[in-house]
Amino acid sequence: MNSIEEYKNVIELLKQALKFYAEVGNYDAKHPINAVLFSQIEMDNGAQARFALDKLEELEKLSQNLEDEFVKNVTNAIENNESTDNVLRMIEDFKNLTGENSNV
Repeated sequence: MNSIEEYKNVIELLKQALKFYAEVGNYDAKHPINAVLFSQIEMDNGAQARFALDKLEELEKLSQNLEDEFVKNVTNAIENNESTDNVLRMIEDFKNLTGENSNV
């Protein structure tokens, strides 16, 4: 899966969480637990928001790690006087990995 698809998935998670918290009816206390009425918001206690935000944070960390590794590898290649073709191949590989399809 590429970064674009992963970001779309995270955006969908965030959108669903926002819809849940935006729904006025989810604040109505109508779910009985031990003779006490609770709203869906109270029962959720922020779990949907935390889950979506955790997934976003994981994706951001993964993206940052990939970018850091790429910069390190390209820098090493340049410092070691590797061929231009090799450096360009590394750039193309990174673009393919991140879902960017334009040419260098």
